[in-house]
Amino acid sequence: NGIFGDHVGEIPAALFYVMDFTRMQLPYHAAISATLTHTWSLAIEEQFYLVWAPLLLIVAVRMRRLRALQWITVAVIVAVVAERFLLYKGLIPSSNRIYNGPDTRADQLMLGCLLAIVFYRRPALPASQALRRALTVLAPLSAAFLVAIVTVVPIDGPPRYAHFYLTIGMTLVALAAAILIASTVVLERSPLTRLLGARWLAVPGRQWSYSMYIWHFPITFALKAYLHTSAPVTFAVVLPATVAAAIVTRALVENRCDRLRARLETAASSAVSEGRSPLIARLRADAA
Repeated sequence: NGIFGDHVGEIPAALFYVMDFTRMQLPYHAAISATLTHTWSLAIEEQFYLVWAPLLLIVAVRMRRLRALQWITVAVIVAVVAERFLLYKGLIPSSNRIYNGPDTRADQLMLGCLLAIVFYRRPALPASQALRRALTVLAPLSAAFLVAIVTVVPIDGPPRYAHFYLTIGMTLVALAAAILIASTVVLERSPLTRLLGARWLAVPGRQWSYSMYIWHFPITFALKAYLHTSAPVTFAVVLPATVAAAIVTRALVENRCDRLRARLETAASSAVSEGRSPLIARLRADAA
């Protein structure tokens, strides 16, 4: 049993991407699981795709205007921020509801979608000198803000400055991240862009990052629980152990899934090109 056996019941929640619903039912100060509790964020992402993709298709097929989707996205972001303020003011007994809720985290993902929509609708925007000057100033400030947030908001207890972080703070974190992402697109030769484009960082980011996220949590807690290692020793062991576990997972699991996905995508592309896709058939009929 031990720390892992005590949390075996969390496996279904992680496997079916509903860990966020499990976590949001607990008080915020509840002990963090040594196994799979960190998959709450993956659950929110998967649930978001289930909502966002149909919305995107509906707007694309019915309205045929990305401008409408852009303003819908803005409205959702504002609504989510308002919801968090209302919930924090006493409508719920636990801030864990805000921290782990798929609805209360939606604005952070929607800001990323908004950035993509704006850049897609305005392909000349990255060449704008005004935008380049603005990002030259805003990108370092955003990076400094994110470092400050990481410093003052712990992951294993009630956050300092909880009122700020659990209301508008989450949105500002996502906005700062969006600014940094935009800067990598617009400022091709900035230090951040060159750093993220470096092979030693880009390859792990593309190949191992998902598995590294899955593995780092149980490895960290196992070391602390069974070996009682100090923070420096824990970090020195967790980093190479996590990378090694991710490489093995990539070889044994993810590569096989990628090959299966490639076959399915090839079959779907063939169906689209031959007009067998119901969506393509409908669009062709509308055009005729």
